[in-house]
Amino acid sequence: MKFNNLLGCLIATGLVLFFTTTTAQATSFAIYDADLSSTAYSPASSSGGSWTQVGSVGNGMNAYAVTNDLGLGKNAWNISDNTEASASLYYKTTLTSEQMSEAFTDGWQIDVSARMVDDFDDTAALFILFGNGTTRYSMLLDLDANDDLVVGLQTSSGNITFNLTQDGSGAAAYHNYSLVYDPVSTYVSFFFDGTLKTDTFQGEATSTFADTFMFGAGSTYGRGSVNYNYVELSSISDPGPIPEPTTMLLLGCGLLGLAGTRRRMKK
Repeated sequence: MKFNNLLGCLIATGLVLFFTTTTAQATSFAIYDADLSSTAYSPASSSGGSWTQVGSVGNGMNAYAVTNDLGLGKNAWNISDNTEASASLYYKTTLTSEQMSEAFTDGWQIDVSARMVDDFDDTAALFILFGNGTTRYSMLLDLDANDDLVVGLQTSSGNITFNLTQDGSGAAAYHNYSLVYDPVSTYVSFFFDGTLKTDTFQGEATSTFADTFMFGAGSTYGRGSVNYNYVELSSISDPGPIPEPTTMLLLGCGLLGLAGTRRRMKK
């Protein structure tokens, strides 16, 4: 009799597990993390994520590892543009058609941890960008005349600009920047250090940089220097809670017990 009860309990548990569904885990499409080792690797290296480097060091363009930046315990990959000539130095990843479909069906998120080192008293040159062939979503990092941090979101009608720090502290610390795409509204939300700044960003209509995610420097007239600590593009699928086996066993036994109680009541 006890064996039959246990067998019934396991069968009921199996039924609960069978009818329990879970949402797919979020996918990381591209990532650079300078803190994975004691010294930052180049994004173009296998240890740095095997990004494709576009442009080269020289003629005012530079890229190098930074260890324990400002004594904050953070490593970074510095990218600097100190020329007003036409030049670029950035790192890109090309997504597959399946990855692009997932990104724009489930939603995507860009997360960046970076420090604006210097703007050389010039306009913005350092960026993070994601394009799909019809629209590109990009952030430009800069300092204003008071050395406060400024971020520009590029749109078809010009930049949406956010002044983000005060008292000339723009280069003094690392900050977190996030863009989050909602596939229902097709709007993008911009967060700075976890605080929502806008939820109506729509990007810039252009066919350039299709299926490409990139970060670095590239501007004919702008200049700047940024330490990139962390850069990631991922989907934003939100997995539901997955019940633990013990919980499922108890739930299955509970359903079996409930069924038995109902049978006794009918008798």
